[in-house]
Amino acid sequence: MGDMWWSASFSCDLTEPGSSYIPFASVSDTCRENSITCIAPTKSFNLAGLQTAAVIIPNETIRYKVWRGMNTDEVAEPNVFAMTAAITAWTQGDAWLDALRSYLFQNRHTGSTVSAKADSGSKSGSCQSHLSIMDRLP
Repeated sequence: MGDMWWSASFSCDLTEPGSSYIPFASVSDTCRENSITCIAPTKSFNLAGLQTAAVIIPNETIRYKVWRGMNTDEVAEPNVFAMTAAITAWTQGDAWLDALRSYLFQNRHTGSTVSAKADSGSKSGSCQSHLSIMDRLP
C-alpha cells in the first residue's frame, strides 16, 4: 500500500456548466485503492444543517477500519431527515443543480468583468467552480 489520500469533495457537484467532476479515486487503480473520498449534498443543494455526508472507500481493509472507527465514536448515525434528503437531492435535484451552476458561473463572469475594468493592467485566469481539497495523510 502506498500513501493514503483523503479527498474532501463536498462541493464536487459545483462544476462549471457543461463540465463534470472527476473523482480522485477514478484516476488510477493506485488512487482508488489508497483513497478516502468524502462527499455531501449540503453545499450543492442548500441543505446546511442537515449534518450528513458519505464516505467512499473502495479498499475493503481501509473501509472496515474507517467503519469501525465511525461506529466506535458513534458518528455514523444520521438524523431522521438526512438519508431521505441526500438521496432525493442526488437523484431528483438535476434542475436545481443546473440552475445553481449557471448562476454561479454568471456571478464569476460578472466579478471578472468588474475586476478587469477596475484594474485594466491585471490578468485573471480561468476560475474553477468546484472546490476539492486534497490532503496527504501520514
